[in-house]
Amino acid sequence: LEEEKRSKDKNKRYGKEEGSRSDTQVLGFLIIFIVLIGITMYRNYHLPEPNLETFGNHFSSANARKHLNAITNLGIRHTGSVKNEIETRDVILKAVDDIKATASNDVEIEVSVQQPSGHFYLDFLGG
Repeated sequence: LEEEKRSKDKNKRYGKEEGSRSDTQVLGFLIIFIVLIGITMYRNYHLPEPNLETFGNHFSSANARKHLNAITNLGIRHTGSVKNEIETRDVILKAVDDIKATASNDVEIEVSVQQPSGHFYLDFLGG
């Protein structure tokens, strides 16, 4: 009897009363959590099939792989190296020029090539 009284006092102290909704809330949270995990797994494992056509005016995974292979076949491309700064740029510009050549007249493609100097001046550190 004393044990039950202590338990009831403890429950009142922590805001729990007999028949409280905490069990229902936990169950509702778990159900929502499981549903969200299920939706996430469904979306993750049910992706659209890749487009393997190599022509047309849409994204093609085969064309993307071809361009990626052309860049990776250049070898190691360290920052500032000729392979990274010049040859990779040339591969990308050639691909863009090929797209421009095959694009319809309704499509306008503009290319802007930047030439950063690589100079970083900090006046507040004494130059």
